[in-house]
Amino acid sequence: MIAVDETAPPRWLLPIPDACAGLGVGRSMLYEMAARGDVQIVRIGRRALVTVSSVDAYVDRLRAGDDPAA
Repeated sequence: MIAVDETAPPRWLLPIPDACAGLGVGRSMLYEMAARGDVQIVRIGRRALVTVSSVDAYVDRLRAGDDPAA
């Protein structure tokens, strides 16, 4: 079970390693997913971050049986 800190502010963006860990994929696969439009990567300066909303939407699509990679 993942511990959630209820007092922490909400996160809208995830660093690439955190998004990879959360989805259980490697860095290359995450960038492939972004190229297909499965998840969205934004940049702040030179830093690449994944939007939490795009990860949530991707997981929802997987749950619904609409696997874009299949």
